[in-house]
Amino acid sequence: AGGFEAFVERQGISAAAALDQIKSNLSWQKLLARTVVPTIEIGDEEIDAVISRIEANAGVTEYRVGEILLPIDNPADAADIRTLAARLVEQLRDGADFRAVAQQFSKSATAATGGDIGWIQPGELDPAIDSVITALDRFEISDPIDVPEGIQIVILIDQRTNEAPDPDARE
Repeated sequence: AGGFEAFVERQGISAAAALDQIKSNLSWQKLLARTVVPTIEIGDEEIDAVISRIEANAGVTEYRVGEILLPIDNPADAADIRTLAARLVEQLRDGADFRAVAQQFSKSATAATGGDIGWIQPGELDPAIDSVITALDRFEISDPIDVPEGIQIVILIDQRTNEAPDPDARE
């Protein structure tokens, strides 16, 4: 309690800007709740499609993954970016917070969420990433991985095996 302003200042954000952002987000959520949510209708065919997808993925292992993407826009910068990637991996393995490092250094769209990609299945990411993810232990940091966009560092946050839905839970 009472630490919000100090926390956002440590993150390099003014307290006033943070509060303005929070207020606008809350206003937007209220507007959506009043105008959009009441108009949403989910039909049986949409429910059937989701159930079919869940049934088709029964037994498949999913991985919750975090990423840090360091793009190589200019080939002349590749050596510096590789050095940065190696330093980041070292710091992460020494206990640095992955989410904070991703927010600061990653150029991926997931940087805003601390690099969290969410739950993925094999084949949804670059093959080089897939092969690394399946070999990682929980909370293990990968070595830097060359991908078409540049260099990527990943962490395996969690993994699970999908189960078939309970037929009695449809309603």
